[in-house]
Amino acid sequence: MPLTIGLLWLSFTKRSYIYIALGALAMSFLFFGNSYYVFHYNAIAILWIELAFLVRELWLFFKKKKKDHRVILKYIMLNIVFWAVFIGISAVKLLPLLEFRSISSRSILSLSLIEKNVLPFSFLYNILRDFIIPAEHITSFTKWANDLVIFFVILSFIYFLVKKSFKYGVFLGLLIIGIWGYLADLIPVDLYSFFYNFLPGFNSNNYPYRFMIIIHFAFLVFFALGFNV
Repeated sequence: MPLTIGLLWLSFTKRSYIYIALGALAMSFLFFGNSYYVFHYNAIAILWIELAFLVRELWLFFKKKKKDHRVILKYIMLNIVFWAVFIGISAVKLLPLLEFRSISSRSILSLSLIEKNVLPFSFLYNILRDFIIPAEHITSFTKWANDLVIFFVILSFIYFLVKKSFKYGVFLGLLIIGIWGYLADLIPVDLYSFFYNFLPGFNSNNYPYRFMIIIHFAFLVFFALGFNV
């Protein structure tokens, strides 16, 4: 995920087809590495970033008196190239996977059965609270490391509120999506159910806990951004 998103970010900021193709290549490795379920969480993060950049591009486009449609067209083309290259490279494994998915024991899992495996918010809180050093290894000397992480995450959040930074907002949004999906039906608006019904193949995932893939990445980035405040 970090490599794919890093290259995607570079491609959007530099308007580069090279970076977008490399990002698609990195994402295709998820299939070749037998990490089919990881692909979905990677895709959720990518779709969020694509949406965020699209909203920003449209906002800047309509703010300008002299509108250049080539900017929007270039952004659309970058996204088309990304998904075309990804599907083209991973087709050798993606197509057989789709063909034989119907006879798999995990072809479609019941949403109600899946959401019986939802872990409570307290479990997530403990993981994030002891992000660097697990609780069982904390001493009076090393406890400061976890406190420092929380401090910089809060600092990033404050910076976003004050400066309205696009970069900080994107990764804060990604962190919220991860937590929202992780909690599934524990909150009134079930984001996990949305992906279950509308993201192709996502209904083969049987653990909402796997949203920790997104949470870990977004939390770490948000922590790192705190150093840049």
